[in-house]
Amino acid sequence: MVPLGTAALRYGDHVMQASGGWWGRKSTPGKVETYTRWSFHFFALIEVASLGLPLFAQVGASTATWLAALVAVHALICSATASRALDWTRDRRARPVRLMWFLGAVTVLIALVALVLRERGPADDQAQAAASTLFVGC
Repeated sequence: MVPLGTAALRYGDHVMQASGGWWGRKSTPGKVETYTRWSFHFFALIEVASLGLPLFAQVGASTATWLAALVAVHALICSATASRALDWTRDRRARPVRLMWFLGAVTVLIALVALVLRERGPADDQAQAAASTLFVGC
């Protein structure tokens, strides 16, 4: 017969822990906060991977490096803003108003760079696509 419940966690006199490590010691709200926080950080990685890396296939390496750097900066500021906002919702920090304004200003600046690149940059289709991707993504 296969043991079920807590009996399944016994091996002779030794009792195994059902969930161990740092995750098992967290409360349910702590687990939700950790999951949410790491999801926000992965959004930054997704932004860089889906917007920044394809730029290297669309334009030359020097232009793509600068545009990918803009995407990376935007992703980092988004991640920091999300983290500070989550701390604010948990009553650990003040509301990150200045950081939100800074994120908005950086986003507008990147959008303007993308528009200028689209209007005044190289006329080939790949460069136009790169500028459009940067504008829509950020």
